[in-house]
Amino acid sequence: MRHKTKLAIVEKEKEKMARYIEASDNDGSKVHSRVTGNYGQKAPGDKDNAVVRNLKKMIREAKEENDYLKQENVKIKKATKYTKINELEIERKMMHDENLRVNKLLEELTEKINEQEDYER
Repeated sequence: MRHKTKLAIVEKEKEKMARYIEASDNDGSKVHSRVTGNYGQKAPGDKDNAVVRNLKKMIREAKEENDYLKQENVKIKKATKYTKINELEIERKMMHDENLRVNKLLEELTEKINEQEDYER
C-alpha cells in the first residue's frame, strides 16, 4: 500500500475516533464515578481525563505510524537506489561487451583492407 493511501486511512481513523470520543462524551451515559463512589452522571474530571487519555493514545499511535512510515520510506529509497545501481551496472556490462564486439570487427576489417592493399601491390 502506498504511503499516501496509508496516511489517508490513518487520517480517516483519527477523524472517526474523534467523532466516537465526542459522541461518547455527549451521550450522558451513567457510569460508576470515581469521585462520588456511586453510579450516576460522569464527574466532570472523568470526562476530561477520558478525552485526554484517548488523545494521548491517538498521539502515541500516530507517532508510531509516522515512525513506521519513515522507516518504510528509507527502505524504499534504499531499494530504489540499489535497483538503479544494478540497472546501471548491467547497462555498463552490455556497453562493454558491445564495445569489444565492435573493436573486434574493426580489427578484422582493418586486416582485410591491409591484405587487399598488399595483394594489389
